[in-house]
Amino acid sequence: LKYEDASTGEYTCGGQNIFVKFRKCENCVEFDTTSIAGLAVGNVLATIVVGVAVYLIASQNRISPNTSHKSSDRQPLVLNEGSSRAPNDHYQPLKLKSGNRDMYDVLNNTNRR
Repeated sequence: LKYEDASTGEYTCGGQNIFVKFRKCENCVEFDTTSIAGLAVGNVLATIVVGVAVYLIASQNRISPNTSHKSSDRQPLVLNEGSSRAPNDHYQPLKLKSGNRDMYDVLNNTNRR
């Protein structure tokens, strides 16, 4: 018997009657190998296109206010004391020779064991 609605009817099987009703989905779509392969290839191509678009957008050079090439940007904020022996105004000198010593003018080396 063919599986279609037109085959619906009463059939005789060795003396007894059997009613066979075929129901076919009228809103269904049949997929063949070509349709499934087309869906798979289309999905892969769409994924590649989206990936390339995201990569191109993310790899663009952005103009930001931090990318300045002025010579004043390259100067160090605190000068190295090793290169020049000029007094550094950032630190106050210790008062070792005067009789008036502050708390942190002398380092005490106490070994605690």
